[in-house]
Amino acid sequence: LSLLQKRTRTALVDHFRRRSLHSRAALALFQARSSDNDQKIDELSNAVHRISAFLHCLTDDSTTTDNAQANEQVGVDADLKNSEKPTVQITA
Repeated sequence: LSLLQKRTRTALVDHFRRRSLHSRAALALFQARSSDNDQKIDELSNAVHRISAFLHCLTDDSTTTDNAQANEQVGVDADLKNSEKPTVQITA
């Protein structure tokens, strides 16, 4: 009976040691994935902010230094489109 208890104890100690190592490895993997997810969330958040700023820029007709020339050209095109067309008279 004593020998059986000794073997059982040895097996349990070995089992819990292995289980502890496995749990530590799983925890390390979980923490690494969590860190990766934090980085991806930050990247997505920055992308959403840039998209939001871009859409806001489109809706309020504001100009920035980067697209001022493009907006100026759009304004010139709109002026030409809205201006009266010259009339031509043909005389025989």
